[in-house]
Amino acid sequence: MFLILTLALVGCAEKSGEAVDTADTTLRGATGGDDGGPGGAGGDAGGDAGGDAGGDAGGDAGGDDSGTTDPLDEDVEIPELGEPVGSPLAGTTWRVALSSMDITEPPGLGPLIPTLIDEDAILFNVTWASEDSFGMQVGLGIDGGQVPCESVEELPAADFSENPLWVIPETSLTLSSGSDPVVIEHAEMMGILSPDGLSWTWATLRGRVDSRAFTEDAEEDGIDICGFLEELGGECVACDDGVEACITLVVDSMSAEEYGGVFDPDANDC
Repeated sequence: MFLILTLALVGCAEKSGEAVDTADTTLRGATGGDDGGPGGAGGDAGGDAGGDAGGDAGGDAGGDDSGTTDPLDEDVEIPELGEPVGSPLAGTTWRVALSSMDITEPPGLGPLIPTLIDEDAILFNVTWASEDSFGMQVGLGIDGGQVPCESVEELPAADFSENPLWVIPETSLTLSSGSDPVVIEHAEMMGILSPDGLSWTWATLRGRVDSRAFTEDAEEDGIDICGFLEELGGECVACDDGVEACITLVVDSMSAEEYGGVFDPDANDC
């Protein structure tokens, strides 16, 4: 899914002529705040003096001197869980309409997606399920069906021990994009299922995609991915190796309905 959204971003850059000239409970604790962040020697005084995000000597762990925080360090607020799922999940396919996604990072990307790419959904197929976990494959959807000859990706197993909440814990993923592997750092996803297991009442995802897998092809087409991000109001940030080539992707919320078609796990074999 991170790969699909990143490809959507690249597709937006290719098709937009404006920016090509030159991814109650908390999933992860925030490292900053008015108190200057955990470990801040100044506490509230250090955070308030340095900025709302706690960016001074009293709160360097929570932000920088400009008062900014990493979106991936912010808490995820999980809605009320509701009743547990009592139906088998294996074989279920969920359809997430791109229009249902509240994309907060990169800013400005959400409204562009439906106008600049043809695909309108992401499909999640449950390949296996046990009492406390399940596996999923992901493909693209269009006009109520599945896009043929497009990549189908396997996701890490989802923890389902807190049914109806499922969680793919923070991990590093390597997904395929043609012949080039795409690395997603700090990738994580979670959601809540309806009691019948046929829909998501809520879900979120976040991660940091290394854009270097796309850079060579993009540059050949005259596309500056990081420049396009700046046009949207965002920026490329440092990857784990320190190179500023990563794209932060955050979807604060989305929903899914049962997919009425047949999911083809071999859709990319054409």
